[in-house]
Amino acid sequence: MKYCQVTLLLALVVLASSPAMATKCPPEYTCTKYINQGPCDAAKCMMDCVSSYKGAGEGQCFPQGCMCSYCCKPHQRRTI
Repeated sequence: MKYCQVTLLLALVVLASSPAMATKCPPEYTCTKYINQGPCDAAKCMMDCVSSYKGAGEGQCFPQGCMCSYCCKPHQRRTI
């Protein structure tokens, strides 16, 4: 297979598996981070997030850039 076909196949697999990730990760365990600022390519964004978060990241393009959503520990509320 050509590199482009492999990349497209990987993107399709990741897109198909993203709802499964969402069901395993409740909102309080979901973190987001912009990993690339500026113009965004959807396939590259998805692959960069998957590789950055060891298969658990999901990338989406926004005007600000590529934003990754991934499972994380819940934020602790600080009490004073």
